[in-house]
Amino acid sequence: MKLHSINRLIILGSLILFFAINVYAQPTHQQKSRFLGGVYHNKNLNIYGLSLGLYSVDDEQRSTNTFGFKLEVPGLGIFLPLGPLSMVAKDSVAFLKKMTKPVSENIYGLSISATGTLCDCKTNGMAIGGIAQYNRQVNGFSLSLFMNNAQKHNGAQFSMTNNSFVLNGSQLGYINKAHQLRGAQFGLVNVSINTIGLQVGVVNYSKKLKGIQIGLWNINAKRQLPFINWDF
Repeated sequence: MKLHSINRLIILGSLILFFAINVYAQPTHQQKSRFLGGVYHNKNLNIYGLSLGLYSVDDEQRSTNTFGFKLEVPGLGIFLPLGPLSMVAKDSVAFLKKMTKPVSENIYGLSISATGTLCDCKTNGMAIGGIAQYNRQVNGFSLSLFMNNAQKHNGAQFSMTNNSFVLNGSQLGYINKAHQLRGAQFGLVNVSINTIGLQVGVVNYSKKLKGIQIGLWNINAKRQLPFINWDF
């Protein structure tokens, strides 16, 4: 074997060994990596590909990142409509408290849960929960059958009932609720405390409105009117 071929093998072997040491022999407090697939219940883990698990809960700190496709079966979303209280913050103090703590899981891509999730997740892409779902933040698109909740949602939110403390985008459903709306709500009943944008529905309510309301009955701080209302 020629000398330059031996040198190539030595260099290649060294690179493989270096890669293996950095991926698999990291201390437990550092992020580990799994390629093609992994289980998102493990802590301090980066998953590139398919991320699998049984459920997610709001108070779990895992520091897990999924780059690709997260699949949650069966999920705990079936219990969300049965709860007596909403998981969305009631005021700005509670919202800031929830948003400033470290997020448990970041998802870059597609997240699907069979019944839905109760995840302290930041989803960048698409979140689909079969029955109901809660995410800390969604940047993109989210869809559920009965209930779709988020502390902060940038993008489009679809369900029979939608609820976000901060919504930058749009909601489409029977009942839509937001504390701070920058965008549009389309539904039977639309409720927003601070609104910059548009509400279209049967009944529209906004405590502070900079925009237009279109519906059978429209309520804002200045007036109550049928068909169309506004404040700028």
